[in-house]
Amino acid sequence: MKVKLTLILFLFISCVAFAQWQPTNGPFSGEIHSVITSNNEIIVGTKYIYKSSDNGATWNVSNNGISGTVNYIYSLAKISTNIVAGTDAGVFYSTDNGDNWTLSAGTASIGVFCIVVKGTNLFMSTVGSGVYKSTTNGVTWSAVNNGITNITWMRAIVVKGTDLYAGTDGYGIYKSTNDGANWSLVNTGLPGSFYSVSALAVVGNNIIAGTYGAGVYKSTNNGGSWSAVNNGVSTTDNILCMGVNGTSIYASTILGNLYMTTDYTNWNAVSPGNFTATRFEAFYQDGAKFYTGGWGFGSPEQSYGLFVTSNNGTTWKQVGITDYPIAALEVTGSNILAGTNDISGNSFRIPLFKTTEADSVWHFNLGGFAGKNITAIKASGAIAYLFDDEGPGSSLVYRSTNNGNNWTSTGFNVLYNHFTSFVIAGSLVYAGDDQNGDVMVSSNNGQTWTAVTTGIPSSVLSVYSLVLKGTVLFAGTDNGVYKNTVSQNNWTAVSSGLTNMYIKSLYTVGNDLYAGTQGGGIFKSSNDGASWTSVSNGVPLFTNITCFAGSGSTIFAGTDNGVLSTYNAGTNWTSLNTGLIDTAITKLAVSTNYLWAGTFAHGVWRRQLSQIVTGINETNNEPSFSVSPNPATASIKIEIPGDLANSNEQLCIYNITGSLVLQEKISDNISNINISAFPKGVYFVTISSNTNIHTEKLIIE
Repeated sequence: MKVKLTLILFLFISCVAFAQWQPTNGPFSGEIHSVITSNNEIIVGTKYIYKSSDNGATWNVSNNGISGTVNYIYSLAKISTNIVAGTDAGVFYSTDNGDNWTLSAGTASIGVFCIVVKGTNLFMSTVGSGVYKSTTNGVTWSAVNNGITNITWMRAIVVKGTDLYAGTDGYGIYKSTNDGANWSLVNTGLPGSFYSVSALAVVGNNIIAGTYGAGVYKSTNNGGSWSAVNNGVSTTDNILCMGVNGTSIYASTILGNLYMTTDYTNWNAVSPGNFTATRFEAFYQDGAKFYTGGWGFGSPEQSYGLFVTSNNGTTWKQVGITDYPIAALEVTGSNILAGTNDISGNSFRIPLFKTTEADSVWHFNLGGFAGKNITAIKASGAIAYLFDDEGPGSSLVYRSTNNGNNWTSTGFNVLYNHFTSFVIAGSLVYAGDDQNGDVMVSSNNGQTWTAVTTGIPSSVLSVYSLVLKGTVLFAGTDNGVYKNTVSQNNWTAVSSGLTNMYIKSLYTVGNDLYAGTQGGGIFKSSNDGASWTSVSNGVPLFTNITCFAGSGSTIFAGTDNGVLSTYNAGTNWTSLNTGLIDTAITKLAVSTNYLWAGTFAHGVWRRQLSQIVTGINETNNEPSFSVSPNPATASIKIEIPGDLANSNEQLCIYNITGSLVLQEKISDNISNINISAFPKGVYFVTISSNTNIHTEKLIIE
């Protein structure tokens, strides 16, 4: 898409700060079972394959070809140019770095625990099928179980020099010295009554074996004998997984503990962050970076996504998946609150986060909150309410009195309602139900709720939005707009002039009321809904208006085509999408200095209000320059049309986070730029002159 940014303010001839949306690096979550890096991309296995080409700032599902019967992707490995994924429903391989996948023949009924690379071969341990070997980079597999007399769950397999070691459930450890042609037990020293070996790791001459319920054992003579090395590790806990980072070995347990050893005898507790309970089921080293992925458990089950450390566990950065719709976004005090709603079935993610304008991370484990899915948050002063959707009979309303830092459940009182909007009107709290078509009210801080629906016809099945204008409450429904005076129960229809009755969002500023529709544009009323006028100039046809926000007289509309703004009370709307890679906007919020946008699949983004309230105008389809090829790999050609030529331009390339990665002056109509050193991802190429910046999006593969 060609975009031209015309600045009201004078621009010097230099690549100064590029006005665009920037990701806020979250909220991160996700259930991570496996992780690998390849070609400057992070690839993780959950129920799906996710990929990130910008160090975890944004993620994309990359599941093409993987069967819908897959629930867990337990292992990822790279051999030659192939990526191989071991799942609970077969083995899949990719020849294009994980963009597309093919099922390995004959493996659909095999559950895979672990895949390792040994020279030019792959070996995998399975659920009840023993060990398999591939000499074709994962395309085909064959069983290699000679000598394995008790084929059971084989949770772990590891390589030490020319040898292979496989851990079993109930029968200890098998060893092969000839690439799986033959196996023999090597259990001397393991506890005689307990041979469930769940994890294996190798550093130098040390083989470390983690068990279920008997602690950790070590062999320094190639499995000839084993001795316990449990100093710092509980022998009553079950070892879940092990990983190697240089000369350090990490071990995670079924109860959510994480340990590290550097002497292979003593263990120290390690904490990637402020998590309550999670199981770390994935480890991977890439140079100085070491990754661990979480799989949630407990009540509620929560997984905190992917973590990375560059200093061997001293500090960690959370870089987990952002592929959950932002269902709620609210500013209260200095806090920005974000709530997610899981529609993917990829369980155990975290639903509630907070950050501030000055912060660089999203925080979780907010005091007192123990929910699973959030569909609404609303604040008034320091008071805030949220709805935790856990299904009929279990859904909850939570209340905070300190800007969302701590929460208290108001009780198991919401049975069959599904709240997606709140309005706080003094001592009364109203909630809109998008499944039953009800408006509910509570007069006791959310402890009990009563329907106030007099005047709302039974044909209304969904209340999508609520807004308060003075003492008048407005409800946007699937059958127009209704209004009611606060503390009363007497709704009246106020939909005259509306040509689309699906009202997905409402917003009020001054004397004006705005209604956003599902595919029918934006309407405005200046007489409390008595009449409506379309104000859709600049709104793309068939656009769904999902939300509104505002700063002063500037109004922002979130849509499934990005963010729109108006500076003249709806007379004209202009696009504000520069930098967004996900234009499916679910929620908007305004803080002191930023406009925040929640997206459907790429987390929360923000943009400085000073860039957009002061009059940056982004309009489409104006003459610009061309970038080819696009997508590109090694080089690009910049062609500048005559209206831009010979005006002393600066060329800049920015990555997705807004960082400048290249800057040079250009004077020719055609310039060739070497991009071979740039990591894969989304970039923005800008050409600036005295009064204009012209921008094109570039994808590097």
